[in-house]
Amino acid sequence: MNQEEIFELYDEVKDDLKFLASSNVRQKIMLSLSEGSKNLRTLRSEIDLSSSTILHSMNRLENKNLIFKKGDLYFLSQTGKIIILKLIDLTQTLVSIKRFMRLWSNHQMGAIPENLLEDIGCLCNSQLVESTTINIAKPQTTYFELLKNAKKIRAITPVFFPLHIDLIKELLEKDVQVELILTTEILDKLIEVTDQKKFRKALSAKNFTIRETNEEIRLTVVVTDYFIVLGLFSNDKTYDTSKLLIGKEKDAIDWGNKLFAHFKNKAEKFELE
Repeated sequence: MNQEEIFELYDEVKDDLKFLASSNVRQKIMLSLSEGSKNLRTLRSEIDLSSSTILHSMNRLENKNLIFKKGDLYFLSQTGKIIILKLIDLTQTLVSIKRFMRLWSNHQMGAIPENLLEDIGCLCNSQLVESTTINIAKPQTTYFELLKNAKKIRAITPVFFPLHIDLIKELLEKDVQVELILTTEILDKLIEVTDQKKFRKALSAKNFTIRETNEEIRLTVVVTDYFIVLGLFSNDKTYDTSKLLIGKEKDAIDWGNKLFAHFKNKAEKFELE
């Protein structure tokens, strides 16, 4: 769709967009009703506004066929349900952008596929862990502590952390499932610093898989059974060790698994000759 077509579509719905965006009351009513039908007293309690203010907005929403009344209960219409889903998605997206602007700005995001950028709102309740003057390694130590309790690990890394080697050894001994996607450069370094006999033994284990990619990847992501970690490269192409985004909600973990699957489909399983 070209720019002219998008402008034409915008002109067609600009009044509807203004109708939704210009009233916090209308938005709150629809958000409240997205949880299910409610009467006026419940809505008044949740929104904390007078009955007259709410009823005025409800009349306008009914005229737009976004809600309807049955008995003393109010419901979202089918079109209202569609619109509120988009409104929730937009809200989560804006929150993700606002809360983690220090991560998104001046960092490369091109490695994240477009469909997952559209779903960036899934990360809205994550936590940005940053280095401080008295704890410069805070992002890494926080991440490593979490990793010790993981039961399943899927990781994409184009950077080399020596501490990873010892930790992965410990996890494999605990029968944790580990699946890595490594760039050729990082894989070569891993082979160089690892005892070959132990490396072969690890690769033969059912719970350890390495996949190799020749693609230049400008992010790190670790997805486990209970958290996700995302790290980005700065615009100067250096990996930023001072910031990690850590999420523990199901939506964030699902988002991370989709990102891992995207790169897994383009990587080849590695086996020692």
